[in-house]
Amino acid sequence: ETLMEHKGIQKCVIPGEIFAAPINTSINASPDFNARSRVAELNHCLRSPDNQDDLDRVGFRIFDLIILDNDKWLEETYHKRIRELKKFIPETGRAALVQTQRLDSTQLFDFFHQVVEVGGAEGIVIKNPENFRGNKVKPIRTIDAVILGAVCGRSDSQYGLDQIAVALMGLRYPDGSYQILGRVGGGLSDDQRKIIWNSLEFVDSS
Repeated sequence: ETLMEHKGIQKCVIPGEIFAAPINTSINASPDFNARSRVAELNHCLRSPDNQDDLDRVGFRIFDLIILDNDKWLEETYHKRIRELKKFIPETGRAALVQTQRLDSTQLFDFFHQVVEVGGAEGIVIKNPENFRGNKVKPIRTIDAVILGAVCGRSDSQYGLDQIAVALMGLRYPDGSYQILGRVGGGLSDDQRKIIWNSLEFVDSS
């Protein structure tokens, strides 16, 4: 809001992503907005912050421009939209532009390898320079996990009583203990939900 007011902008629609910055202990324990913490850290800062310091870790990265005052920008090329954003959005700091590069298809594979497979980033976003469309590209990771708990659908929900709705997933250690990974519930067809639900064996843990 301060950035908009400084440039005399009355209305602006800018897509972006919020994130939690890790604490840089070498600089007076201040947030490092050039890096990112895990999603769980963001959930903590937004839903159950311990203090103002947790809220101050929340940053915003802007990656596109839709409306600026009375002008609609989605018909413009992506390069032009980024150039316009650079006029009033900084490239570093708490609220800043994402880093962008123009690459051909050959360079793209090497960039993905360096940033994601070597650098450990979650993924990259590829934008079509001629329109507003884009795609997220992430690596495929496979692990062996177990279903620790599950619930089926309800009569008033989109999933049936014979379909799994949400599952709590975990890892099993050799000593028989479990590490909770989190809950999942998306990406399944109706048939897959039925197959999984009907294959479960429930054990009384009381």
